Amino acid sequence: YHLPEVLNPFALPQLKTRKDILEERVVSLVLKEPQHLTLVQEDCLPCFSLRMQTILTDLKQEKLTDGDNFINYLFLKAEVEEGEFDAVAEIQICLKEIEHMETKSKLDEISQEIKKAETEKELESVNNLTREFNKLANKLLD
Repeated sequence: YHLPEVLNPFALPQLKTRKDILEERVVSLVLKEPQHLTLVQEDCLPCFSLRMQTILTDLKQEKLTDGDNFINYLFLKAEVEEGEFDAVAEIQICLKEIEHMETKSKLDEISQEIKKAETEKELESVNNLTREFNKLANKLLD
């Protein structure tokens, strides 16, 4: 007899990254208190995974489907994590962390491109990439 992975107690749990956890926190808080959706700016959406982008976009367009198990999980998560905290501050902190993680990832990519350009002796490319790197690094300091 074959159990689906969701029901199989022997299936290894899927490990979540810090970014996954932060995204889930933001979305579950927004699902619980939709008036806080305005805190998630359009320019921040690309920092989220595709699945979370879709959920946030659907929420903004008021076309969220209730039958989705993942959305039900996020609703439940918001209900279980009730406590005395400032939802606005919590969302803002999570968003800032997600943006920082995205910026660090871009910095890593650019540093790899710089190394490659240096090996290939492409000085103009190195200079452009270095400027882009510095601009992003300064964004982290703000």
